[in-house]
Amino acid sequence: MVSTPEHSIKVLDQEWVKSWKKKLRGSNPNNGGTSIIFRVSDHIRATDPNAYEPKVVSIGPYHHNKPHLKPMDQVKLLYFERILQRNKEITLDKYLQLIDGLKTQSQLSYSGDIKLGEREFSDMLLLDGCFIVELLLSHYFRSHEQQRENLILNNMTTLSLVEFDMLLLENQLPFVVLKGLLDLVVGDKISLIEIASKFFKGLIKGLEPLPKSDGSSSKTNKFYHLLHLFHACFIGKPIEEVIVADFPTESMLMTPCASDLMNVDVKFKQKTDRSFSWNISYEHGIIEIFPARLNSNSNSFYRNLITFEQYFFRNIRSRVMAYVMLMSCLIDSGKDLDLLRRERIVAYTLDYNEATLFFRKLCKDSIMDYDKSYLSQLQDLSMNVWELYDTKWIRYKAKLKHGYFRNPINSIYLITSAVLFIVLTILQTVYTVLSYYRSSK
Repeated sequence: MVSTPEHSIKVLDQEWVKSWKKKLRGSNPNNGGTSIIFRVSDHIRATDPNAYEPKVVSIGPYHHNKPHLKPMDQVKLLYFERILQRNKEITLDKYLQLIDGLKTQSQLSYSGDIKLGEREFSDMLLLDGCFIVELLLSHYFRSHEQQRENLILNNMTTLSLVEFDMLLLENQLPFVVLKGLLDLVVGDKISLIEIASKFFKGLIKGLEPLPKSDGSSSKTNKFYHLLHLFHACFIGKPIEEVIVADFPTESMLMTPCASDLMNVDVKFKQKTDRSFSWNISYEHGIIEIFPARLNSNSNSFYRNLITFEQYFFRNIRSRVMAYVMLMSCLIDSGKDLDLLRRERIVAYTLDYNEATLFFRKLCKDSIMDYDKSYLSQLQDLSMNVWELYDTKWIRYKAKLKHGYFRNPINSIYLITSAVLFIVLTILQTVYTVLSYYRSSK
C-alpha cells in the first residue's frame, strides 16, 4: 500500500470550505435550530396557496415588496412617525441602534434565503416592527387617548384583514424585535404579551389573554412571534402543561357524527369555561365543546395555526389539528351542521355547503402523530361515547329513530309492512297445508 507523504497534503482553500458550510446551512430549513420563522413547504401550500398569502400588509422579508401590498408602506411610515412622537426623549438614532444590534439574530430567525440586502433588511425590521407596536399601542389606549385619525382602527374591514395578516406563519417578526421596540417607547410599563393578547382577543369568542404576570415568566416569555403568542392564548393553557394519556387515539377518527350521537341521547353544550377552552369534556351524557365561528378568514386562520403546530410541536401535541379532526367527525352532513348550529357550537357566514365541508377539507393532506396529539386528551369522551353507542339496544333504537320514526309516514309504512308481512306469511302457511291435504287425497 502506497502511503501519501504528509508534505504532499495541500491546505484547503478556506473560501471553498466557507462556501460549503453556507450551502449545508441552507439545505437545513431550520438553520441548525436557530430558525423560528419558516416558509410554508410546497406540499402544504399546494392544498390552498392563498391561505398563506397576506392580503393587505407584509410583515417580515418573505412577502416584502410584493406589488399588492405596497399601498400599506405609506401607513407604515405614518405609524413610525407616531412612534417617534410617543416618546420624544428617544431619538431616531436609538431606534436604528436597536435594530442594528438585533439584525444578525433576526436574520438567523428566518429559514431559507432572504433576498434582501443588509440595509433593506434592517429598514424592513424597523418599519414593520414600529408599525406593529404602534398599532398595538393605539388599540390598547384608544379608550383613553384623544381621538385622532387612524386608518386601520377606524376601518373595521381593514382592521380585520390586518389582524389575520398578522397571524400568517410567513408574515412574522421575531418577538425580541417587537419587545425591544416597545421597551424603547414605554419602558417596562406595559408588556408586549399584554397588549398583543388584548389586540387579538376580538378575533375569537372566548379567547383568553395571558395574565399580565406572564410577561416576566421564563416559561411564557419565550414566544417566537405573535402567531406563537396567539396560539398560546387560543388553546387556553400552555402546551407543556398538558399530560398526554396512553390511549389509542386513532379510534377518535371513528367518532360518530353529531346526529347519531343525538339519537342515542348525547347532548351538546357550548363550552363557556375560558380558563381551558380546548378541554372538551363529556359528563352525564353531555359533550361540552369549544365553539367554532366560520367566516371568510377562517380557512386561512386554521391552516396557519395547524401548520405552525406541525413545525414547532411535532413531537408534543397538535391541539388545533386534533380539534379540527374531531369536528370533521361530528359534522358528516348538513344535518349535523344544523344540529351543532342550534346548540351554538358552530356559527357561520359561509355558504351552507362550504360550512358543512369546512373541517373535512382542513383535514385533507394533514399529518399528525395521534399518540402525541391532543386527541389523546379525549380519552374519557371517546370511551364513554363508544360504550354508550355500542350498546346494541341503543344502537337499534337509534337506527329506528333515525331511519323510520322521525317521519310519521315512514312509521306508518313500517307498521303496515310488518302487518302485511305477517298476513302473507300466514296465507302462505295455510296455502301450503291445503296443498298437502289435496295431494294426499
